[in-house]
Amino acid sequence: RFQARHGLNPDGVIGPATVAAMNVPLAERVEQLELALERLRWFPALADQRAVVVNLPFYELDAYDHPTGEPVLESRVVIGERGDHATPSFADSIGYLIFRPYWFIPETIAAQEIVGPALKDSLYLANNQYEVIRRYTDDAEVLEPTPERLDSVARGKLFLRQQPGPLNSLGRVKFMFPNSNDIYLHDTPARSLFGRDRRAFSHGCVRVDRPAELAVWLLADAKKWPRDSVDAAMRAETPRTVGLKRKVPVVLFYVTAMVEGDGTVRFAEDPYGHDARLKAVLGRRS
Repeated sequence: RFQARHGLNPDGVIGPATVAAMNVPLAERVEQLELALERLRWFPALADQRAVVVNLPFYELDAYDHPTGEPVLESRVVIGERGDHATPSFADSIGYLIFRPYWFIPETIAAQEIVGPALKDSLYLANNQYEVIRRYTDDAEVLEPTPERLDSVARGKLFLRQQPGPLNSLGRVKFMFPNSNDIYLHDTPARSLFGRDRRAFSHGCVRVDRPAELAVWLLADAKKWPRDSVDAAMRAETPRTVGLKRKVPVVLFYVTAMVEGDGTVRFAEDPYGHDARLKAVLGRRS
C-alpha cells in the first residue's frame, strides 16, 4: 500500500526507490500538499460534461463522465523527458481521432536524430518506414531519399514522415486537440515503458497505455463505434480521421500530491522540478 500511494510498483520489495520515499521528511510531504493546493487553484473550471485529465507527475490519465465523479477509465501514460521535451501543463478540447496515423516527424527530431543515421546507412529510412516529403500531408509526394534531399531535410526545406504500421511511433491511433505546443495523446509500439515507475521518455506528447478503451469512450455518442469497430480501424492499412460529435475537454496538469475519493493521500516525485520553482516563487511573495 505504501508503494502504491507513492507512485511505485507495489511489488512488496523494499528497493532503493521505496527506501528513498520512506525517508522523505513529513515536513516535505506537507509542503507537497500545500503546493498541490496552490496549483489546484489554477485548475480550469469544467462544465457539466465529460473530460480527460492527465496528471503528469503521477503518469496517469483519467476519463470522467462527470467532472465531480469518479473516473470511468484509468490509464498509465508516458510523458515528455525532463528539459526541452517536458510536457507542458494546459487545457484544451479533443476534437477528433486519427486511426493508423502518419507520424509527421518534427524538423528538430528529423535533423538531430534521423538524418545522420540515414546518411550512413542507405536502408535506414526504408527499414524504419520513413519517407521524404515536400509537405506535411497524407497525400504528399514521396521523394527519393538522396543525400542532397536528406541535407534539405536537415535544413528544414524538406520533411520526413513515418508510414502507418507496426513501427509507427504514434501507434495505431492519436487523439487530437490542435494547440500551439503541438502536443497530443497517442498509442505507442513501445509497450514496455508502461511497466516502469518513472515514465518520462517521450519528446513531449503523451503516450497512452489503453488507447482502444479511450477511443471507445470518446466515441460513445457514435453508435457505429463499438469496440470491434475501433479495433478494426486500428488494424486498417490507411489513416482514417473521425470527428467527435461534441469536443471533450482535456487537461494536462501538474501536482505531486493528491487525495483520492476515499481520503487516501498519494504522493509522486517532482519529475520536472516544478515544485521547487513554485516554492521559490511563493517564498518571494511571502
